[in-house]
Amino acid sequence: MTRSASKRAIGPVTPNDSELSAQTPHAFAHETTASVSHATSTERCSQSAVQRTPPEVLCEIFRWTSLHGFTRKVECQTIPVAPWMLSHVSQSWRDAARGDGSLWSHIKIQVYGTPSHKYPLRNFEAAYPFAALEAQIHLSGTIPLFVEFYAGADCPDSRHSKLEAVLDLLLAHSNRWEQVIMHTEACSAPLRALSGLLGRLDRLACLDFRASQWPVELLGIFVIAPSLREVVTPCGDLLRRDRLISLPWHQITKLHLTDICSFDTLIKILRQTQNLVECVLDGYYLDAVSCTQTLVTLPHLRVLTLSSPGLTSCLIAPKLLILQIELVAEHIPDFLHRSGNRLRQLVLISSYYCNPGTIIAILSQAYRLTDLDVFLPSDSNTHSAYDVLLKRLFPALTFTQTARTSRKICPNLTRLCIDLSYLDFTFFEPNGPVPGHFCDMLESRWNIQPSARSLRTVHISPPWRVPRSIWRRLEIMRGAGLDVKGYLPLLA
Repeated sequence: MTRSASKRAIGPVTPNDSELSAQTPHAFAHETTASVSHATSTERCSQSAVQRTPPEVLCEIFRWTSLHGFTRKVECQTIPVAPWMLSHVSQSWRDAARGDGSLWSHIKIQVYGTPSHKYPLRNFEAAYPFAALEAQIHLSGTIPLFVEFYAGADCPDSRHSKLEAVLDLLLAHSNRWEQVIMHTEACSAPLRALSGLLGRLDRLACLDFRASQWPVELLGIFVIAPSLREVVTPCGDLLRRDRLISLPWHQITKLHLTDICSFDTLIKILRQTQNLVECVLDGYYLDAVSCTQTLVTLPHLRVLTLSSPGLTSCLIAPKLLILQIELVAEHIPDFLHRSGNRLRQLVLISSYYCNPGTIIAILSQAYRLTDLDVFLPSDSNTHSAYDVLLKRLFPALTFTQTARTSRKICPNLTRLCIDLSYLDFTFFEPNGPVPGHFCDMLESRWNIQPSARSLRTVHISPPWRVPRSIWRRLEIMRGAGLDVKGYLPLLA
């Protein structure tokens, strides 16, 4: 093989003059075409996986970056950073980002009159990159918008003109608002502009607002919102002059009330929201006795989350399936009894002064329960209290059978999760009764006829160490098919 032929065998090279003279035009053209084709193939192979990613896959990745809330503070406006930065990486990324309207559909504006030391307000005109806002709305196309607007009470009149221009731009596209968070205080200029929302909220589905300082004439701007299903607001902001503000209450299926401090206000609201499916009630500790004569039935409620157990004293929920409660109190069993005991999932966020007997009474009522989550938050008083709780909880959940009696609490339980995240797993005495009670409970539910078994998953987090004898018994059940996690053998 000649030297030049050897080079061609290795790869395409530039021919010299003697080689050109020895080749026919046809042969030269054929070799040149082959060289170009080989070079193109080599370049494609050298491209990274990112460069070869289809635009639709890139856009899906870009959407995940926007979910993390990367933002940049431009004095008093917060701008989502992700779409702008991604569009400056390369031409292909720019084309992909600008072609996906959902990347630009989240708009967040914060207006607080008092400048911070970190973001001094030297030039209010520069605080609102109006062109960037226009570009963002334009690039979002026809995609529904997620709008966040925060305005403080100390916004001076000298700054209202620019703010009104920003609001006018947002209001011009209010027919595309799908999710809105609007927390405003006594800032007159933006509040006047909001009056233009009436009848222009066709897509609004979720509304989170605080309106304690709103004038009465603005409290009806959300009454015409045919798609509205979810409302988040402080309880007191819904009541003015002892009357509820105007909302399409019959449409609301998901309600989150905060700062509840009055049963009377709560009852007025719940009586108007008879189609609720999911409800979150956050409030102060309320005396249950004050509400025993007034009960509200929520016929379609499936999910209920409570931070104050006293709130259940005024409720009946005949179709309730999921209940999450904090500060477990003694009247919860009565609530479950009134509601028909249809509960399937229970989340208990316990506290150190919780009565273990109350929790056991709740579980005794919930005989259809399939999922149980117990969270034990920690403070300086909790260790001994939780030790007492688990010493009683595990034996109560243990199936017992004698010649005359049988006791089965939560007989349909399929999943048990106990979260000890705030406790040191070395707190429990390794050779104390808790690990043994835990293992006895599992064996009583597993070592029965396979057709009668319901328990499938048991998770303890974080894992605690148990004696070797207990560890071996747990391993036997795990090997037989029980998904049990959260235990480690005790080190010698």
